Amino acid sequence: MRHIAMFIASQKGWYSLKRAIEGGYAQKIKLVATFKEIDVEKSYDQEIMALCREYEIPCYLWGEQIKESLLQTLIDLEIDIAFAVSWRYVINTDVNQVIKYGLVVFHDSLLPKYRGFAPTPTAIMCGEDKVGVTAILAADKVDEGDIILQKEIPVGENDYISDVIAKEARICGDMVVEILQKAADDSITPIKQDHSAATYSIWRNVEDCKIDWNKTSVEIRNMIRAVSSPYPGAYFFYQKRKVIVKSAEIMGEMNFAVRQPGKIWQIVNNCPMVICGEGMLKIIDAEYEDGSKVMFNRLRENLNK
Repeated sequence: MRHIAMFIASQKGWYSLKRAIEGGYAQKIKLVATFKEIDVEKSYDQEIMALCREYEIPCYLWGEQIKESLLQTLIDLEIDIAFAVSWRYVINTDVNQVIKYGLVVFHDSLLPKYRGFAPTPTAIMCGEDKVGVTAILAADKVDEGDIILQKEIPVGENDYISDVIAKEARICGDMVVEILQKAADDSITPIKQDHSAATYSIWRNVEDCKIDWNKTSVEIRNMIRAVSSPYPGAYFFYQKRKVIVKSAEIMGEMNFAVRQPGKIWQIVNNCPMVICGEGMLKIIDAEYEDGSKVMFNRLRENLNK
């Protein structure tokens, strides 16, 4: 194997680069491209560029200049394998024609399940007790490439998205090293996906994170876990102000004569207990958009408005 290119972003991309360097591949990495993420609490572009500077690895911010000359650049740099980790931009699959082992794309699911956007939040929302990372060969149809390597990750009922992302980052880094070892041994053997078993995850925006108290307490808590930090967070309105829920727990069911989801049943130690379509939810930690603490001092509020 001659040289390596990496198209990376986020904590997962940073950790993948770090593990490749720790694995002794720093001198073989001839191209790193990254970008600044704008819809999360923290972008890792600065950490990625700093790591590249430390090990004298050429690093570029993704843009038209590098995009237009990418094919020739990969040829000139004698790239034998490329990785795309947490990468959001289109890289033409023509690169597979000039890279010996092709462009290896990392997808945060156990493909063929959850193809598409934001697979990890979707999996948590669906109550999955495991997620995973799949490395595939880039294909013309998104997330349909042949599988090179796949790893499962357990998800506990109290794991929030930040916990799962941290697990995925570690797995991504380990997988990069394992794939590089396979490339060095010329033992990469892609496997076809079972397309008949495919499911899809759609994109979500901030409006989709508004809590619908008509849903069950389990469904609502799963959403809270799925879209919490580093994402904007699940929210509702209290006294006409937007409240972002940081954590919540499921309470035992009560037999209400007339069930009205969204109404607060009790407030104990500033923790409101909210009636759901099924079950109740206790808000443990919540804050306003400006980060200030919410004081729940009014019982007669319908949070479904």
